[in-house]
Amino acid sequence: MSASPLTSPRTDPKGNPMIDLTELDPARGTEARDRTPGGDTDAVRRLSADSPGRRAAGTPAAPRHPLPRTRRRPDVKKWWSRLLVLAMIAGAVYGGTKLVEYRTTQQQTMDIGTVTLTARATAVSPSQLGVVKTVAVNAEDTVKAGARLGTVTTTTVTGNGRVETAEIAVRAPSDGVVVADPMPVGATVAPGQAFVSIYDPADMTFVGDVKIDTLTHLSRGMTVTLTGPGLAAPVTAKVERVAPRVVGSTDDVAAGAMQLVLTPAATTQVADLVPGYQLTGSVQADPDATPAGGGILSGS
Repeated sequence: MSASPLTSPRTDPKGNPMIDLTELDPARGTEARDRTPGGDTDAVRRLSADSPGRRAAGTPAAPRHPLPRTRRRPDVKKWWSRLLVLAMIAGAVYGGTKLVEYRTTQQQTMDIGTVTLTARATAVSPSQLGVVKTVAVNAEDTVKAGARLGTVTTTTVTGNGRVETAEIAVRAPSDGVVVADPMPVGATVAPGQAFVSIYDPADMTFVGDVKIDTLTHLSRGMTVTLTGPGLAAPVTAKVERVAPRVVGSTDDVAAGAMQLVLTPAATTQVADLVPGYQLTGSVQADPDATPAGGGILSGS
């Protein structure tokens, strides 16, 4: 009697009959052979006859589903490391840039010492000899052109010997600031003699001494930064000119030096300062400045 298609002359080590998968599903058997290492056609995977997973001949194979793919979690430590490296590189570049800028600035900066704020004072005097009768202003007062600064009583003698007195007003010739207190009441003042002096705050300059051997590093238009006690912010000025020292003059320019004249960049920066105020300055090269020797000397 011939063997059944579901039987096999082979048995497993326990004596259980083995079934050849190729007898149930030739395609499955082929797959089993292909999945065997080396593709050996003789090495066929077997299924125990009493296995619950066995299926009868002609039963369609169960559908095969691919294994679910697992999503890789981002490596947080790796990204943090990369960000840290990028931050360190950016910091190094920024620090190097600032260091170069600082060294460049230090090389272009020159100390010019102390400068004094000065103003051109205008003497205001009466038109006739007289005695001060009234005083209408005080030191540091701001006046407008035509404002009355005081009055002077004049005395004249007529042709018939009669003495006549008159009161004349002393007025400001222009806008300005009173330099010092006027002459007191009762003082005698003559034409040409200052009853009071005023200065124009828009026409103030800084004056200081500069050594002759540093002139090659200065040029007209250079920017000067001035600092001093009580200033809320530095004052900016421009190099205007250098005046030579005149032998035998009454100026106080030291020997081997010249007088450096600076003009404020904005009158608003010195509006609250008074002549005589001293500051210290450093000069910074200006790309628009005239080269050294190009008209920096007074009169050139």
